[in-house]
Amino acid sequence: MVAPLVCGYLGQRIDYHLGFAAAGIGMALGLIQYVAHRKRLAGVLFRLFGITAIVALLGSAALGVMVPMINRLAASGQEKE
Repeated sequence: MVAPLVCGYLGQRIDYHLGFAAAGIGMALGLIQYVAHRKRLAGVLFRLFGITAIVALLGSAALGVMVPMINRLAASGQEKE
């Protein structure tokens, strides 16, 4: 919750690259925490939401990626005036 404030402050007030470095460090720490506790997290998503909600979420994400791609492909095939 504090990460956007810290990275934004560093990036805008001090140095653009420092903001990205802070974001990268935060993501690396999050990944380390996830890997360290992945056995405890196994199955939590299914217990919280159920299989139907997870399938709907994955379908929505796939649709959200495919629609802009198809739109861009269709637009690139049109002739330019």
